[in-house]
Amino acid sequence: MGDPHSNPRRYTELTCWRYGGWGNISDLNSGKYFTNAFIKANQTWIDQNKKIDVNILLAKTVGGQDPLQGTNHTSTDTEEQWADTFANYVAGNIDMSKSAGMDMYKFTRDIFVPDPRIR
Repeated sequence: MGDPHSNPRRYTELTCWRYGGWGNISDLNSGKYFTNAFIKANQTWIDQNKKIDVNILLAKTVGGQDPLQGTNHTSTDTEEQWADTFANYVAGNIDMSKSAGMDMYKFTRDIFVPDPRIR
């Protein structure tokens, strides 16, 4: 497999896969705090298929599939949508030059640091 750091795209893909799990764990351990906030948010980064809009991601595919969204969950599973949002945020895989990308970034940042005085 080699060193994933030598291939920035592969490193992003692996990072997103790992951090998706952390998104799930943080949500479960918080009594679904993150999923509940996600449901209430204006999710401009979620497309009509209830997936993250691939057009706002920097790395778009892995082996022909969307890398940063689990394939083993239903399209309306908000817990997985939250975990995918978190994973892309942590991996730095959000295209912030796009409005929906900036919305996704700000939502995820603000949910962890809600007080603007300490951002």
